[in-house]
Amino acid sequence: MALMLGTAGLPHVLMRFFTVGNAKEARKSVVYATGFVGYFWVIITIVGFGAIAFLNSADGAQYFVDGKLFGGNNMASIHLSHMLGGNAFLGFISAVAFATILAVVSGLTLAGVIFGIAFEQQNIAYMVGLAFAIAASANFPILFLSIYWRGLTTRGAFIGGFIGLITAVTLVIIGPIVWVQILGNAEAIFPYKYPALFSVTTAFVAIWFFSKTDNSQRAKDEREKFRAQNVRANTGIGADGAVAH
Repeated sequence: MALMLGTAGLPHVLMRFFTVGNAKEARKSVVYATGFVGYFWVIITIVGFGAIAFLNSADGAQYFVDGKLFGGNNMASIHLSHMLGGNAFLGFISAVAFATILAVVSGLTLAGVIFGIAFEQQNIAYMVGLAFAIAASANFPILFLSIYWRGLTTRGAFIGGFIGLITAVTLVIIGPIVWVQILGNAEAIFPYKYPALFSVTTAFVAIWFFSKTDNSQRAKDEREKFRAQNVRANTGIGADGAVAH
């Protein structure tokens, strides 16, 4: 759930709505963005199954030490590249991985160092899942309901999205990875590693509740504007061009 819903809530897609001149270009830009995201998800699946198939073979035994993959599970794709393409392909994949890391953490250097040390022994897939869980809990419900539910209000979106964010972060902290493995407690308060199933549900319910109980004049005006917004979103009729600020 986190990976599916979180993708729509990531900046990679959301930024496409704010960097184009009109509704037509916005739709085109989002199609390209989601297309590339989907392509790389397929690649991840192929690399994952490829690593399982090749590294667990007789030829892949050289990459294991004492029954464990040398360097940890995060090195699976690196070892796979060396096994299939030799040193040249290993160097290329390592350069791509290094460049990707620099691009991702360039604006998050301090947090990257602190959390990188704390989560040193964790599989990188788990860290990715946390980021997507937060995006799925805080951003996706607002985006989805603003498109398909006429009852959404600004108050409901703000409070509900904030509750989804806090819920996701809190469940991660009191879950088994942080609460037990990092903080050293005996037993986790929240028993599951991934919070998305619960935090996303909480966000949807909170948005619905605070929107339904919002009887302000602003909320009434927003509900009245939904029909025009829906027509404009699906047809482009009445959409404004880019505005200089």
